[in-house]
Amino acid sequence: MFKRMVSAFLSMAALIGTGCSQQSTDNSAQPLVFETVLQSQQSAITTARQVTVRDASAWTSLWHEHTTNDSPAPPAPVVDFTKKLVLGVFLGQRPNLCYNVAVESVEMVGKQKIAVKYREMKSSGSCLQAVANPVHCVTVDRQNLPVEFIELK
Repeated sequence: MFKRMVSAFLSMAALIGTGCSQQSTDNSAQPLVFETVLQSQQSAITTARQVTVRDASAWTSLWHEHTTNDSPAPPAPVVDFTKKLVLGVFLGQRPNLCYNVAVESVEMVGKQKIAVKYREMKSSGSCLQAVANPVHCVTVDRQNLPVEFIELK
């Protein structure tokens, strides 16, 4: 009788463990709709970085940093941070205007994280000889998940 109870317990534990591991390793990607709020080659932000902005204060600060060379500075696009968040890629300084950046997709991976896939682009041919600081920022529906930025080659 004791052996049957132990055997039943171990079988049940194995089934429960299998179910839990399948849920925790769900890596299915669900595309998220995104909208561009900023895309430019002329940001005042000269160092490469990826940003996740979850509140108006951080957005105002980032916008001020982005437009610090503009006089007068344009107003920041309005974002309702109760419903949206901003995801952005700043490439940093590039030698000419042949360079740009584009967010190509935003996906929810399982229920674990948001993946932002972006691509640095360089056009061939002649380019204006001016320093570029490419940026692309998008909004998505608000999620309280970690964000991973993935550069596509």
